[in-house]
Amino acid sequence: NPSWHPSGKYIVFQAVDPSLGLKAMTKTLLYKIYTSPGAGVQNNIWIMSSDGKRVWQMTRFRNKNEGVLHPHFSPDGTKLIWAQRINNEKGIGRWVMKLASFTEKGDDISVKEISTLTPGNMLFYETHGFSPDGKKIIFTGMPPKGLCADFDIYTFDLDGGTLMCLTDPKLRQWDEHAHFTPDGKHIVWMSSMGNPQSPARLNQIHVKTDFWIMNADGSGKKQISFFNDPPGTGSKKKEKKKRVIASDLCISGNGRYLFGYIQDPGTVVRPGSVVRIPLPFDYMH
Repeated sequence: NPSWHPSGKYIVFQAVDPSLGLKAMTKTLLYKIYTSPGAGVQNNIWIMSSDGKRVWQMTRFRNKNEGVLHPHFSPDGTKLIWAQRINNEKGIGRWVMKLASFTEKGDDISVKEISTLTPGNMLFYETHGFSPDGKKIIFTGMPPKGLCADFDIYTFDLDGGTLMCLTDPKLRQWDEHAHFTPDGKHIVWMSSMGNPQSPARLNQIHVKTDFWIMNADGSGKKQISFFNDPPGTGSKKKEKKKRVIASDLCISGNGRYLFGYIQDPGTVVRPGSVVRIPLPFDYMH
């Protein structure tokens, strides 16, 4: 889950610490899923120079149940936010958000003044970044008694402390990976919405998702990818049903394109691909 510093000088990313896992476990499928970039267990945050020649480790965990997800710099480059797993509660773990100051001093860099954020007192948090003006953070949250079917998209005002849910928590669907467009007017995210599924099947093994766009206040939701539409729709010939997971994404600097990672076929252990999708003209103009 790499992310650029706005100066272009650094890339923040997460990497698994192999010393935290039992050697007998490291080659198993369970270990690969448990420590994958999408799960973040036993991962630490690192920052490297944009040429990859220098690296700095930002977190150092000693507990095998700890980990991190999705670090992102603020638009002005002075802050770093990430989600941090603090225990193994309910399997998914108890998570918090960490906000730190990012500093450069000569040839060294560091994060300081680390604070913990838990708006809404949720069990799970996954950070997706900041609003373009740096005043809000955007993240996926899940309540203490929830499942993946209860993932919703939230924004949190860092100054006023206002928490806003942008997706409907009454609808049992998987909503994740939300990012602001550069003008701050819209948000693009992935959702199981539009692909009718039982809440019991909203998990990494069965879920089907596509990309969506909405206004920054949560209104005007519109589906913009259709990877899970059956091939040959309208044909009498029976076609095998597709299952694609539209996953993490970013928006191009000019706001015209979505670059998204898709798992096709939908599996967390096989390589996927990156797609470029033009954002809807009526939203961008």
